[in-house]
Amino acid sequence: MSFISEVKKYLFSKYAVSGDGILNLEIDNTEDYSIYQNFSLIVSIDENLRNVNLSKYRTNQYNQHITKFFSFNSGGFFNDKKRKTKFDILSLFTGAGKFYQKKEYFDTLMANVGHNLKKGGYLFLSGLDGEKINEVMNRNVFISGKSRQKTAWTIQKNYIGDFNLNVSNFGKQIKVTYQESHKVHLKTLINVDWVVEIAKTHGLEIIEILPYKILYGRIENKPLLGRSEREFLFYNTALVFKKVE
Repeated sequence: MSFISEVKKYLFSKYAVSGDGILNLEIDNTEDYSIYQNFSLIVSIDENLRNVNLSKYRTNQYNQHITKFFSFNSGGFFNDKKRKTKFDILSLFTGAGKFYQKKEYFDTLMANVGHNLKKGGYLFLSGLDGEKINEVMNRNVFISGKSRQKTAWTIQKNYIGDFNLNVSNFGKQIKVTYQESHKVHLKTLINVDWVVEIAKTHGLEIIEILPYKILYGRIENKPLLGRSEREFLFYNTALVFKKVE
């Protein structure tokens, strides 16, 4: 089981109850779909049609008893006017950064959460923590991770100045280069403190702030990850919110 699947399994055991409904604001086809076995309703949306189709197939294999809906949606917004569905859990684990590119994107995300999450329900959200990245970048021109004495990946700043924790920092990106494939990916950092403050204005109370290093220590079945994989993962932070208004 992948690290993200194990983390979700841990959070589900802590915050979800049998029969809950979940809205995934992304589709991760590397995860183990057995983690959803206690849910009565799964709705997943994604901007990648291939992800949607593959997820339909895989989820039907694992969870035939669960009501499931899938949507190809580039805006990351689910609106079920006919059923007026609200969910117990909303999950956005690997795609939070794309909503942090611009303030209007993040406002749309928060509006989506407010519209779809039940009072007393939980939002799970995670992203690359700008504070963690900036702390290391202040001492280094770039960050690298090694595997078998060879560089596996490098991180470089793609923004000017520091990651000032006193401002929102929307749109601050890093370049991540995977040496084996030579592919370069732009990743948007999140400012955890600002995410918490903005969420408050949408009736969301922070319950836990969980750096991935802490989560790695808490999950029962740790996946086999190399040192470089763990190093990169540990730059991420997860947040758990409860809807109180």
